[in-house]
Amino acid sequence: LITGCASFGIFIYAFIVKSKKWFILGLVSILLIAVYLSATFWASFAWMLYLLIAGIVLIVIAAMNEWGRRHAADGERKRFFEEWKW
Repeated sequence: LITGCASFGIFIYAFIVKSKKWFILGLVSILLIAVYLSATFWASFAWMLYLLIAGIVLIVIAAMNEWGRRHAADGERKRFFEEWKW
């Protein structure tokens, strides 16, 4: 907690003073602390499976959206969710 607060303080101070070296130091320290504290969370297989499925769903929705924009029959560009009747 002390290291995290000190890193955040260095990060804010470097942003105000515009010191690139200390800004990078604060940023890297904060990221390393975040990775270290969440290592057990990211090691979970269920979490990785959830991320994979969510990523595939988002890619499919984006692809259908783009396909619908390019291949609209009446010349209008429709989005994926505009075709659904809620």
